[in-house]
Amino acid sequence: MLQVLSRFLPDQLGGSLSFIWTAELATNMFIFVIFVGSAATQIRGEHIKITIVSDRITERVPYLYEVLIHLFGLVFAGVVVSAAYAQTRAAWGSGGLAIQWFHSGYLYAFILMGFSLIAISEAALAARNLAEWRAERNRIPDN
Repeated sequence: MLQVLSRFLPDQLGGSLSFIWTAELATNMFIFVIFVGSAATQIRGEHIKITIVSDRITERVPYLYEVLIHLFGLVFAGVVVSAAYAQTRAAWGSGGLAIQWFHSGYLYAFILMGFSLIAISEAALAARNLAEWRAERNRIPDN
């Protein structure tokens, strides 16, 4: 809103007014919300899931299937965390276009933070599903 107003108000007031930094700030905050929000939905288990395979698995296998899915997610998150860490270090010294104090490395740090939380969540979910599978396997039937 500030940026739009800054285009019209100077003409009315006879001066110069610039809020060019608002576009960069909005972009940076959008990236932050995407990656931290993605981690929050992962932790809550609210991501969209395609269950065509898991719905057809027998009674004893779903826990192992979920462990496998979470391990794949953990590996993927680990790759992203590794790359985001390298990018954060490489871009740390460069300033933004309009906001000079906001290093480009901060953007990669947002990705690093979000995927680190996702990796922790995936590891915890895999461990929980493995424990549930072991408990189910050791359960004595009621016969």
